Amino acid sequence: MQWNWPDVKVRAERKSVALKLWVGGVTAAKATRKTHNIAGGGEEEYTPEQREADFKAADNYAKKDEIFCAGVEVAPILELIIRKKKAISLERAECNSPIWRYVKANAGEKSVKQEDLVVCSGCLLNDTA
Repeated sequence: MQWNWPDVKVRAERKSVALKLWVGGVTAAKATRKTHNIAGGGEEEYTPEQREADFKAADNYAKKDEIFCAGVEVAPILELIIRKKKAISLERAECNSPIWRYVKANAGEKSVKQEDLVVCSGCLLNDTA
């Protein structure tokens, strides 16, 4: 990541950065969840094919925007630490997807837990995960 937050002086640009980060994180995080919302109300479990499609959509946007990409990178942190999920799934996420950025290499794709993250006391230890 090359941009620097203090370099963004215009308030509207700061809002744009914040929104892109948030949308990137939420877009990718949705695919990690056990269930998704369905039309007409209610929820159903993700199929591997649905999960794959959602990860691909997040990756495609991430390729076009580095700020959105940073949001995708922190999606596992958002789900496991902020939303306090016990486990998430990265099943069918491409191995080169930014969603793997802060997940240890030996994590199982079907059940990623907080201990599989490259974090300690809220600080990222290794940005080459």
